[in-house]
Amino acid sequence: REGTYGVKLHIPSGTARNFYGFLGPYGANRPDQVSLAAKYELLLGGTEMALSVWGKRCHNPVYGYELSSRFIGVDISGELGLHQRYRLRTISFTTGDTGIEYKPWIPRACLGLGRSFQVGQIKDRLSTVLELYYNQVGTTATRIELPANSAFLAVQPGGFNIADLLIVRGYYQPNNYSRYYAAWFGSLAKFIIPDMTLTINAITNLNQGCAILTTGLSYANLSDFSLGLSVNSYLGPDNTEYTLQDNGVQVQLTAGVSF
Repeated sequence: REGTYGVKLHIPSGTARNFYGFLGPYGANRPDQVSLAAKYELLLGGTEMALSVWGKRCHNPVYGYELSSRFIGVDISGELGLHQRYRLRTISFTTGDTGIEYKPWIPRACLGLGRSFQVGQIKDRLSTVLELYYNQVGTTATRIELPANSAFLAVQPGGFNIADLLIVRGYYQPNNYSRYYAAWFGSLAKFIIPDMTLTINAITNLNQGCAILTTGLSYANLSDFSLGLSVNSYLGPDNTEYTLQDNGVQVQLTAGVSF
């Protein structure tokens, strides 16, 4: 019962072609406000690709292209989204002025390269993935300017962290603020004991030279009991996306059981 609610249609054509349709009721108060998405999926040899379109009343359509393949042992995945008209909320930190800009034909794209390796006679024990993200509407500024005498800051209620406030008001989406991003994900299964996994992940804002480095240990046994420990390090100069909240290091400990 997790995921998106809606109605899905799947029409297969052999094993190489598929057509999907989806009706999404999210944010709809009337039947004519339901969103519609359609996708055509095609398999050519060892490469799978798909074309898609999303639309909703009073919204401009978004077109998509997906690719999944493998070359010399490297898994390749890619996605491209093309917004016919993108609605961008803007804010001035010096004057407090807000506004909306409409930008035509905005692309967003990501590319993923992944590979698994055998370690200690165990196949696919070590896994690595490199991802690159391009966001056309993202800023190329190297810093987020937050003057101490900003009119915007002066009128905000006390107790709010500026980054959290921007998220709540829709002026900032995490990992979607700048134009260029890169991420690396690595995991080593059966670390020390068979039921433990070591992970090292990093996401980088290339425009601002900041990053989040996460090191974690997770334990899960056959009795559905799990433990997790992660340490997040926020790296980079002041007033960048990942240092805006002044978090140097964050430690998280989790425990869970499924039944």
